[in-house]
Amino acid sequence: MSVSLLGIIFIQGYWIKKTIDFKEEEFDTAVAGVLLKVTDKIAQRELASYYDKFLQLKDSVGTPQSAHLKNFLFLDRNLSTNETMVYSHGILEEDYNMSAAFFDNAMGIDSTILKSFRSEKSSLTYKENIGLDGKSLGFTPVEKLIISQELSEADKTLFATGFRELASREPIHNRLERQEVYFQLEQEFKVRGIDIDFEYGVYSKELPTRIKSKSFKYNPSSPYKAPLFEDGMGNVDFSLHVSFPKKGSFLLGSIMSLSLIHI
Repeated sequence: MSVSLLGIIFIQGYWIKKTIDFKEEEFDTAVAGVLLKVTDKIAQRELASYYDKFLQLKDSVGTPQSAHLKNFLFLDRNLSTNETMVYSHGILEEDYNMSAAFFDNAMGIDSTILKSFRSEKSSLTYKENIGLDGKSLGFTPVEKLIISQELSEADKTLFATGFRELASREPIHNRLERQEVYFQLEQEFKVRGIDIDFEYGVYSKELPTRIKSKSFKYNPSSPYKAPLFEDGMGNVDFSLHVSFPKKGSFLLGSIMSLSLIHI
């Protein structure tokens, strides 16, 4: 065998090895992105369902039992017009006393307090009356504006901790269905152009749950996993895992396609 032929074989072998490494790294990065996207979508879906339930419960209870307004005040004095503007922005907290039977999970109490929050904004303009001697004769209100509205998306994060804590009391099979996991994974793989068979499983501290595909085999050293369902204290008891029985064939196929392009 000639030296030149050996050199060609060496170069081809080196190119194949580098290409496999690159494709595997590219694949791992894509899978990590898919898992993070899917776990976030699932968590946001659950949070939205609890928020919708909260709004329905609030509407069914009716008039609040008590209300508290936490205000932030800002003063703005206009020297040219002798007017003082008072800006007020606060959160109106309304308490509803209701039966614990409204909640799906048993909490061991006869009743609970459902809290509703609304954003309250107001502005009041006062005109300062000045006497002939230049002394102040007091203030006269000339304009009043009050705006009450539902909380913004940013304000809704105030509810997230409580909702997550409430959800964490439920068993995982009541919070999630196999079909949802499969559909979300399949959709995200398609978005990234990854056409490959996969298996999945949700584990609780390395223990299997009911949420898994039939052929999934747990591998504790597998990098293809992501945390799922953070509770109200920031702890995560669940993780979503995926495996790819035909990963080798998939990577080899992508390399062969790349080789044909360069021929």
